[in-house]
Amino acid sequence: MRVAWLVPLILTGCRTQPVVTRPTLAMFQVQTEHLSLPTPTLKALDTHAHRLVATSEAFRVVPQPQVTQALKRARRAHPRVRSTPHSRAAPPLRARRGDRRCRTLACQARVGDTLHAGRSLSLQITRNLLGQCDVIGNLNDLANRRVAHAARARAGCSEPELARLVDLVLCRLVRLQHEDASPQRECLARAEFLWIDRTLEAMLEPGTTHRREGWQVRMADKVLELKREYDHVARHGVERWTVAALCRSGRLYEYVAGQQREVPPAPSSIRRQGLEAVQQYEEQQRRAGRQRAMPFDQQARRLYRQCLERAERSKLAEDSFTAQARARLTMLDRTGP
Repeated sequence: MRVAWLVPLILTGCRTQPVVTRPTLAMFQVQTEHLSLPTPTLKALDTHAHRLVATSEAFRVVPQPQVTQALKRARRAHPRVRSTPHSRAAPPLRARRGDRRCRTLACQARVGDTLHAGRSLSLQITRNLLGQCDVIGNLNDLANRRVAHAARARAGCSEPELARLVDLVLCRLVRLQHEDASPQRECLARAEFLWIDRTLEAMLEPGTTHRREGWQVRMADKVLELKREYDHVARHGVERWTVAALCRSGRLYEYVAGQQREVPPAPSSIRRQGLEAVQQYEEQQRRAGRQRAMPFDQQARRLYRQCLERAERSKLAEDSFTAQARARLTMLDRTGP
């Protein structure tokens, strides 16, 4: 079971849009000050920030690997300079762990020149004296080497709170840069949807289900939690993402049905009895799996139909999420009840 369809659907903005010339934007990795975050958390924030800004359609966002390669080339072209207090030389390029230390406008402008990017966006997370965290976002005009727009938000330093702060800052920056950008409410709904989709994407990766004792209970708990989170997207009152979350809920139950149908390997006691015993065991497991999967398949069909009916009423029938739900419902109907 592959998940290649997830990311393209997200990054297309979910609907076919007219081609509009947008500024090219280079996004730099999230930086921290007086705060240590695990590498997976920083990577998750980087990936999410990139997707959120890309789906806003306010910019043509340069892929992150290209930014990293451009920074390496810029460092080779401009090695570190030992400047005196009176030197007018541009600040040296500093890099550690990718582009996490490219903080100055001079550094970002050099990288932008390589990528033909007129804008850059950087985020910094700082722990203040009160033990709270500030997320500061700068949208930079690289041609004029100035900060075009800035935004700041403050809350606690837990991972969920940092995720919400990053969403809030990015949505403010996009809205400040483009008056025709989607309202902040739509941006925040999209941001929440993308975080949930990231979890679903990881779940759908092959080999992520570990069939140890109690795995079915753990999987059911995780699925119910994701379903609640998708339902929670509706509170923003943004119809497109409410419909998309409904479609994804159908995909979630379809995944569970597929897991229920999988035939576990025959235990050694069965294998010792010979090929015929193994085949009989597998046939019994297939029949039991079909029975277990039936209610989940029915729930998936119900959610897909609700998604399609609501999309039709909301004039979202051509949405990419809707098209995917329609295709999967057709496939389920062909495989039987």
